[in-house]
Amino acid sequence: MRDALVVSELAFAVVLMVAAGLLLRTLNELLRENPGYNPTHVITARVWLPIPNDPKADPYLTIARKTAFDRELLRRMRAIPGVELAGVTSALPATAHGNINSNALTIEDRPTESSADLRAEIVRISPDYLRVMRASLVRGRFFTDGDEDGKQKIAIVDETTARRYWTNRDPLGRRLRFGQDPSQPWLTVVGVVKDIKNDGLDIDGVPHVFVPIYQNGDRELSVVLRTPLPANLLEPQIRSEIQSIDPGLPVFNVSSMNDVLDRSVATRRFSAGLVGGFAALALLLASIGIYGLLAYMVGQRSREIGLRMALGPGGRKC
Repeated sequence: MRDALVVSELAFAVVLMVAAGLLLRTLNELLRENPGYNPTHVITARVWLPIPNDPKADPYLTIARKTAFDRELLRRMRAIPGVELAGVTSALPATAHGNINSNALTIEDRPTESSADLRAEIVRISPDYLRVMRASLVRGRFFTDGDEDGKQKIAIVDETTARRYWTNRDPLGRRLRFGQDPSQPWLTVVGVVKDIKNDGLDIDGVPHVFVPIYQNGDRELSVVLRTPLPANLLEPQIRSEIQSIDPGLPVFNVSSMNDVLDRSVATRRFSAGLVGGFAALALLLASIGIYGLLAYMVGQRSREIGLRMALGPGGRKC
C-alpha cells in the first residue's frame, strides 16, 4: 500500500506537470502567431452612435449623415498632436464584442445553388484603416476618400476569401454581393490583402470582405490611431474631440492594441496559470507525502538499524 501510494502521488504530479507544460507551450505559440497586422503604436477607442426612440430625431439615420460624422471624426483625430494616421472600423480585431456580420455571398458567374454555402464576415473600414494597422496589400489597391455612397460599390477581400471562392482565378475585377437577393447591388473586388485574424489569434481561415464605411455605414465604431504616444495620455483628447462633435456620444475602452491582444488571450493565460499552480501544488504535496512515508518507514525500522549499526559490518557473521 505504501509503494502504491508513493507511485500514485508521483504519477498524478507528473500528469499535472505535463498538462501545464503543454498549455504553456500552446499559449507561447499563440502569442507568437502573426495576427496579420502590426499592433505596436496603435491606440484604439470605441464609439457608439445611439438610436433614439423617434426615428425622426435620429441624427445618423441616413448613410450621408453617418458619412459626414465619420469624416469629421477622422479629421479631428488626425489633428491630435502626435497622431500619424487615423482610421475607423466596425470590427476591431481580437474583440469578441466586435460588430462582425457573417453574411451569405453570391459570386457572379457561379450557379445560384453552388453559392448556398458561401459566407464571409463583413468588416466596414475607412480608407486609411488598413494603413494604420499596416496590413499587407497583395494585389490591387486600398480604399480612398472618393469611395463613397453613390459611387461604384467596391470591396477588398483577404487571401482566404480569394483562395476559397476564386480558386484558380484572380479575384480583382470580379463581383460579389451579400445574400441571394437580385435587388442587392454588386460589389467589385478592387484589392486583396493578407489574412487578418479579426476573430482572434487562435482562429484561422475565416473569409472576410472589407467594404468602405462611406458606402455602408455602421453605428458601432472603433477608432484606430497610429501614434507613439501612450493611451492614457491621448484618452482625454480623444474623448474631447469626439464629444465636441456630439456631446451625447459614449466613448469607452481607450487602450493600446497590444492591450487588446493581451485581453483576447487572458482566458488561455488564466487556464495555463491555474493548471500550472495545481501542478506545483501537487508536486509539493507529493514531495511531502514521500518524505513522510520514508520517515515513517525509517522510524519503524529504527531498532533494526540501531542493532546493525552496533554490530558493525561483521555482525551478520555472528
